[in-house]
Amino acid sequence: MKYFTKEWYELMQHLDYTVGMEPIADKKYSDEEIAALYENKRKTAIERARKAYNTPPHFLPIDFDACELDDFSTYDPETGALKRPASMEEVRRGFEEGKARAYEEFENRPPFDADNTVKTFETIYQNTLKHGYLRFPEWVKEKADIRLIALGYLPKSVFEQLKTEEENNKREFDKINRRAKRALDREREKIPERIASQFGFHDGIVLSLERSGTDLIMTVEEDGMPDEGETPYTRVTFTNGKIVERDEGSSFERRTTKTDGSERTSLCTWLYEELYKTEHGYEAHMLLAHTALCYLTIACDDIVIETNIAIGSAV
Repeated sequence: MKYFTKEWYELMQHLDYTVGMEPIADKKYSDEEIAALYENKRKTAIERARKAYNTPPHFLPIDFDACELDDFSTYDPETGALKRPASMEEVRRGFEEGKARAYEEFENRPPFDADNTVKTFETIYQNTLKHGYLRFPEWVKEKADIRLIALGYLPKSVFEQLKTEEENNKREFDKINRRAKRALDREREKIPERIASQFGFHDGIVLSLERSGTDLIMTVEEDGMPDEGETPYTRVTFTNGKIVERDEGSSFERRTTKTDGSERTSLCTWLYEELYKTEHGYEAHMLLAHTALCYLTIACDDIVIETNIAIGSAV
């Protein structure tokens, strides 16, 4: 990768140091003062939850005459199938029934119970105590009490310094992106539209990378909802492909876990790509995420992309 590198990706994770944080006076806080801040935050969380709990459901009006059935289709992540309602009348009826159920449940709700809010607040606080420093540069450990960070506070001087670093990171990030756009736009002009318009699967799942004769064949489960009757699976054939670079850890083996009683497959995620025309064909650079960020670079004579392949081909 020339632009969308691991360092670039890491920089992207450090553009929001101060988001969700509140500056607080610079001083050493006693245990009693931090306990008081904790109690104030806890009470605020309870009151917000109580207000939300006691707010009636609200539904924005829908102009069904301006809608199409496809606007109400749902995607089944287990099968890849698209479920489409039979008629707009079915959609209207389902909408009205859903509203009626929501209002009935609201009217018959039990009294507000703060226990769940308190448990959630405490869980978030304890998790931030363990991992909160990971969000920030190393120097923050020396200047900010983790208990304050867990409550959403930063000493004013730390907040301002982080704000400056945020802005510097964003300038550098934007500069890299501008360079990448100029260079990759020039490269795109050299690449056939059949490849340039399809080669990119952000947040897709790389299911496999296999050798077939002199070709390398990659199967990707694309992110998002496929059209009705189609699958989310795409086959990318790197004709006469050769792996130029591949980091350890870029494994494409299928791993199945159970979540809420259903099976879901966790695999290698496609993050970003760069595609270059070479003297003999193409060089495809990919930044992937598995147990860590991984580079995969393939040189090839041609790239053939087949969408909507059968799910059996992606196993």
